[in-house]
Amino acid sequence: MTDYEPGRTHHHPELARREFWAAVGRWLTIGILVLTAGVLIVENTITTTAIRHSQVDRAHVIDQGTEAAKAAQSGVDILNDCLTPGGECYERSQQNQARILEVVKAQTIYIALCVRDPGTSHNPAALTACVDDMAKEFGYGIGD
Repeated sequence: MTDYEPGRTHHHPELARREFWAAVGRWLTIGILVLTAGVLIVENTITTTAIRHSQVDRAHVIDQGTEAAKAAQSGVDILNDCLTPGGECYERSQQNQARILEVVKAQTIYIALCVRDPGTSHNPAALTACVDDMAKEFGYGIGD
């Protein structure tokens, strides 16, 4: 057998091994991209909300120069809070990053366990279902 056919046993162990690691790599890449996108969306939402709350209603400002300086200082304060260890925003970001690493580690283990099953190793839908089932049973799924 020379061509890859899903669900069929390979007579070339090296080819099967390479396909296995390629599949694992693809799933890890997808997982990391999804997690990274989620974190960026959450952090962007938090920052946007904080900036909106710190802005002054310009229609009621008598001295626009003073109010603009206050708003700018508020933005600087927010940035300092997010960039300085000990700041609430900074600590929240550190916790989010730690959580992402926990999820990636758990998902990697689940993928490694699921691909051992011949029924999932060459079937992306079955592999995804297996990983989702393990995440529901043991925790640390993407939605946790």
